[in-house]
Amino acid sequence: MRRQDYTAAITLVRPLAEAGRAEAQDMLGQMLSQGWGVERDEAAGLKWRQLAAGKGHAPAQFALADRKSTRLNSS
Repeated sequence: MRRQDYTAAITLVRPLAEAGRAEAQDMLGQMLSQGWGVERDEAAGLKWRQLAAGKGHAPAQFALADRKSTRLNSS
C-alpha cells in the first residue's frame, strides 16, 4: 500500500475510533504503533488497542497478548 493510502485511511479511521468503534480503535492503534500514515507513536497505539480490547475486540486482545508475550520472552 502506498503511503498516501495510509494517510487517507487515518483520516477515515480516527473519527470512528473516537466515536467508540472497537474495530476502528484497533486499526488506529496498529497504524499509530507501526507509523503507517502518521509519525510512529507506540504509546498512543497501545492506548487505542487497549480501548478496543476492553470492548471485547478479539484481534486487539490477541495483539496485546502477543505484545506482552514477546516482551516477556525478550527479557
